[in-house]
Amino acid sequence: VTPEIAARREGVRPLAAASIMALVIFALKSQLVLRHETLDYVLALLLCMAVGALVYGMVLYLLWRLFAQNDGIERHAFLTLQGMLGKAGIRIKLVN
Repeated sequence: VTPEIAARREGVRPLAAASIMALVIFALKSQLVLRHETLDYVLALLLCMAVGALVYGMVLYLLWRLFAQNDGIERHAFLTLQGMLGKAGIRIKLVN
């Protein structure tokens, strides 16, 4: 497999996760009823950011787990997160 093909394969998971995140955020935004006050918009922005980050991370992790757990950036990120959670006393196995 050439590096170009490998790079394209590795780019599919983040692109899929970002697409699903965007769909969830658009659906969430369509359900929000905001008054014309700054606080409402700030809270909506914070909610969308938190939900987007959570959805993106979960979808990326699920896709990575489904597709053979390659030694890519995801493995490094999940190992780092696993170590940080371990230091906080939360024992969870994200990576085999």
